[in-house]
Amino acid sequence: MKKRTTKRTPSRGGKGGWEPPARIRGRERRAMELAVLGATQHEIAAELQISQAAVSKLLARADERALADLSSRVERQKVRQTQRLERVFAEAMRAWERSKGDTTRRRQRQSVGDGGSNTGAGNHTIAEVVVETKHGDPRCLETARKAMADLRSIWGLDAPQQVDISRADPYASLTEAELLERIAQQDALLQRPAVRAKTGPRSGHPPTHSK
Repeated sequence: MKKRTTKRTPSRGGKGGWEPPARIRGRERRAMELAVLGATQHEIAAELQISQAAVSKLLARADERALADLSSRVERQKVRQTQRLERVFAEAMRAWERSKGDTTRRRQRQSVGDGGSNTGAGNHTIAEVVVETKHGDPRCLETARKAMADLRSIWGLDAPQQVDISRADPYASLTEAELLERIAQQDALLQRPAVRAKTGPRSGHPPTHSK
């Protein structure tokens, strides 16, 4: 009876066509460490004894793996924060409902007898039960509103702010004659310092004219 053997296909990559995956992954980690430290691809290639093209592929593969891992972690964090904010919202709304419930308060008052005096005979104390209706604590709604705002911010549901581009060009509404007038005014303002520098003395005092 013939014994069947399974031929393993070696992993491609590395020096000589193939290398163990663990060695390839270690070389990849070392390339990333050197790149983070500021080494160029040629310097990394010299240390790892591989070509610069191989270094480029190693770094690109590592970047893609790191990007996928970071993206997954960000999405998980968004889900976790969403769950917590939803709980804050639910607790705030339950607190709001509780704050609207009626409250019972007991109080006592003196009942004056027929004598018309608080110290006379026949006076007695009456116990009363007062039911007060509340309108709810607005702080609960404010907490719920903030939780909803944070949820919209996490998932990017807020509409972007509109930019008014009508004010971007202050000269857009001017006629050609008005534009020429503005240009002449600007030229006059630019020429004034030059005229003063030519006619005024260096000491800063106004010039004196001899008769």
